[in-house]
Amino acid sequence: MNRLAVWMGSFLVIAMVIGIGGTLGWIKYTEIAAAAAAPEPPENPIVVSVKSSTTIDYRYSTTVIGTVLAPRSIILSNELAGTVTYIVKSGEQVAENQKLVELDASVERARLISAKARLKMSESTLQRTRLAAKNRAVSELEVEEAESANSQAAAEIIELEAIIAKKTLLAPFPSRIGLCNTHIGQFLASGSQIVTLQSLEDFIYVDFMVPQSAADFVEVGNEVKLVDEQETLLATIAAIDAQADRSTRNLMVRAKLSPVPEHLLPGDSVRVFVEYGPAMKTAAIPVKALRRAPMKAFVYVAGRDDNRKLRAYERTIEVGQMIGDKFSVLSGLAPRVVVIADGSFKLHDGALIVLAGPAKAVLLPADRETVGK
Repeated sequence: MNRLAVWMGSFLVIAMVIGIGGTLGWIKYTEIAAAAAAPEPPENPIVVSVKSSTTIDYRYSTTVIGTVLAPRSIILSNELAGTVTYIVKSGEQVAENQKLVELDASVERARLISAKARLKMSESTLQRTRLAAKNRAVSELEVEEAESANSQAAAEIIELEAIIAKKTLLAPFPSRIGLCNTHIGQFLASGSQIVTLQSLEDFIYVDFMVPQSAADFVEVGNEVKLVDEQETLLATIAAIDAQADRSTRNLMVRAKLSPVPEHLLPGDSVRVFVEYGPAMKTAAIPVKALRRAPMKAFVYVAGRDDNRKLRAYERTIEVGQMIGDKFSVLSGLAPRVVVIADGSFKLHDGALIVLAGPAKAVLLPADRETVGK
């Protein structure tokens, strides 16, 4: 009897669970069926403004960073060792052949005085020897020895004068002196780097690298734009390197800028805007109209559906450079197509739209009513 009562209790529990589950399932089914039979909720339009794509003149371009260089630049160093007795001030502008650095040459000047005295004595001895040789009082060998002594004395003077000259360093061209850390009384070993000189010319160079895709179109004489924080300047390509960089495949180009702005110094960096390739006309869209996804760029164009409702349709495009407040469109969109500008970030393909503000005056011609369908 006890076993039978247990079996009967278990059966009743299972039956109750099945009954409750079936009831809940039936309620859910009726809710789903009622929702499916209900009419669709009204579609709320998204307020946007539109503009027509225009036409713009376009060339392929690239922007790179360039470095300003002086036409002539050297690091002044001494060939001979010595103690500094004079040095020019840092930052000073100097003329050609102006004295920059002088090393102590007192020993060489003293030796020069002695050498000149020996030269004078050797010249007198040579004259007397030649006169005696005419009277056959001396041999030809003695004449040759006197001539040799005279030549050695003259050569010693030339050597000492050259040493003294090398201990006085002159400016090789008009230039501006850099910062100098050498001082009077300091001993300089041979080959010491003393100061940097940047030439003062009516032009400067700007070196920059162009990518391989643009290198074939860049030629000497082409104009490029230099953009810094203060202004935009026009420069002319003066030279192109004979080979590309092996690691980056970029080509070094040198542009010449004249006249020289006061704020540009050697070593400064500027943005170089290089246009290349043939000129062409492309469609242009407002900056606000462009949307980007990880794998594409697109815009929304305005068009009407079969029910004459105004909708936004996605159009994939290939974007070029930004020119002013517009993007050039290389492919995917023709000029004079109505695109959505303000409010495009709220849209999806096929979204219902309504024109706002002054955009209500924009009329969509009949040949554009089904754009994007």
